[in-house]
Amino acid sequence: MQTATVGPTSCSVKSSSKAVTDGARMPVLIREVTPNEQRTICAGIHSHCVVCGVENPQGMHLQFCRDHNGGIVGRFQCDPKYAGYPQILHGGIVASLLDGAMTNLLFADGVRAMTAELVVRFRRPVRVSDPAIVSATRRKSHPPLYVLKARLEQGGCVCATAVGKFLQNCGATGQ
Repeated sequence: MQTATVGPTSCSVKSSSKAVTDGARMPVLIREVTPNEQRTICAGIHSHCVVCGVENPQGMHLQFCRDHNGGIVGRFQCDPKYAGYPQILHGGIVASLLDGAMTNLLFADGVRAMTAELVVRFRRPVRVSDPAIVSATRRKSHPPLYVLKARLEQGGCVCATAVGKFLQNCGATGQ
């Protein structure tokens, strides 16, 4: 049985298998994403991303791993520097985390696409004093259009949800 554990600063996944390539497409992962693979995926696509880019010194450096349902999950240590109102995570950061989770799910599935539409529903404030869990799953896939959903939880409560539409081959090149 494959398991995913979300730790204090990274994900660890217990599994064994390997990645394969599909012609000109990026690697297609046939098992869970490990932190090292996450760095490899992002390095070739958008290493300067503010959410997950490993080469962005100002970035959040969020790492994702697969959950048991084929989705993706990551842990974000909320920091006061990301506050909007006192002690509350800025809504733009929340939206970025949700978008980043959905984008990384597509990357993990071997799909390079860009956000075409993002609808976020803010349900409750996210405190900067506690970690949050962000996750994403697919709703529909009709290439070149992909529809995904994401959620951000803190302390067992859903704080925000999003539905994103992503378009493949819409000019996303390199970093």
